[in-house]
Amino acid sequence: PHGSYTAEAIVDYGSITSAVARISFNVGRKRVNVAEFKSTMPLDIEVMPGSLAVKMPPRAFRTLIFQVRNFENRPLKVVPSILPFHHTIDGEISTSRIPSDARLCVNWIDIASDTIVVPPMRTGKVKATIKIPENTDPGGYYACLNLRVSAEDTSAKPLALNARVPLYMTVLGQSEKSAVVTKFLVDAGSAGPPSFFVYLKNTGDIHLVPQGIIKIYRYRSPEELGEVKLIPGREWEPVKALKVDKTYPFLLPGDTRKIEAGLDEKLPPGKYMAEVNMGWGEKGEFASAKKIFFVK
Repeated sequence: PHGSYTAEAIVDYGSITSAVARISFNVGRKRVNVAEFKSTMPLDIEVMPGSLAVKMPPRAFRTLIFQVRNFENRPLKVVPSILPFHHTIDGEISTSRIPSDARLCVNWIDIASDTIVVPPMRTGKVKATIKIPENTDPGGYYACLNLRVSAEDTSAKPLALNARVPLYMTVLGQSEKSAVVTKFLVDAGSAGPPSFFVYLKNTGDIHLVPQGIIKIYRYRSPEELGEVKLIPGREWEPVKALKVDKTYPFLLPGDTRKIEAGLDEKLPPGKYMAEVNMGWGEKGEFASAKKIFFVK
């Protein structure tokens, strides 16, 4: 319809902050009048903690304190809110397209003030309280503290940014830790060393920290084996083992994470098998998958 409008673009790029740009325009009968984009420059701030993991029983109450350090030479306005969130397949924070089965605790958290102003080179505090409802099932529940930070003088750049702090709540009790490898891919066709891509889905009810190992075996032909071929399993010779370190941020229930790993040297030509074992707890549980690949 005819009128004056403002469009705002928010770009998330994996950190706790996002880039923001705004543009104003008018829609008339014959033409659209468009002004130039006003884009942000990064505000010099620090939010502590950058993420928070809390363990609490049902009916428990706790106060959370977040600090916003302003390194700018002007006051900054901070508007806090609580949003649902999940992690994308690459581990980035997303507050949109929340899975229908997400375990959220947005309604458990109250913020003490709607807006705070942090003076130049000073630290402001955002206070929030969380109360676990009675009869809440054990497991993980999640929300995101969103801090809308802007300079009070909006006529000058930078305009604004969103600083996001993920909150990982564990309700104490017997929870289920489980995961499956939904896909295991090997890129051995490039000129460099092989790369491995593990897609791990959390099928439990609490967040996980995956880690594991990828073992690589070379196939030995019957001619190469000779008489040893009579022993089952001897046709696959172990040649490499690749450790997959602990993967952060947490893998949330229902989410799938793409985990990448690669060798630091090329393999000789031949037929190979890669076996991945991804664990996530102290009880020795793991998910595994195998993949045959060829190096030319």
